[in-house]
Amino acid sequence: MLSLLYRPCRTIRPASPIGEAPWPSHSPFPTGGRPRCSSTCGTTRRPSRDYDPSPGLEKIAAPVLAINSADDVVNPPELGLMEKLMPRVRNGRYVLIPTSEETRGHGTHSLPAVWGSHLEAFLKALAP
Repeated sequence: MLSLLYRPCRTIRPASPIGEAPWPSHSPFPTGGRPRCSSTCGTTRRPSRDYDPSPGLEKIAAPVLAINSADDVVNPPELGLMEKLMPRVRNGRYVLIPTSEETRGHGTHSLPAVWGSHLEAFLKALAP
């Protein structure tokens, strides 16, 4: 799901280390040491909250596997976004992992033991 919802800025500046002064006033990054997109990006908002990939979904030619867990509160499946949008991705596949003793909400993305079999099957299907 992250690949569909997150558009990284190409020019993220690092936060100032603790104790150092924030970016100089002439800098396009006067954030008091917090990361911020540069003026080329034109925003200080978090890209994943503001980015809407839906206008270009039909243009995606690469195979896409989107995995989410039913207990994810950051990207809640109850919104129905993936069921609505993934069919528009030509080579897209969406897997919703049911809540279980193994899932950990949004943290399930860090547990390949939970979703690894889905990735393995996806990759095998790509093989010539």
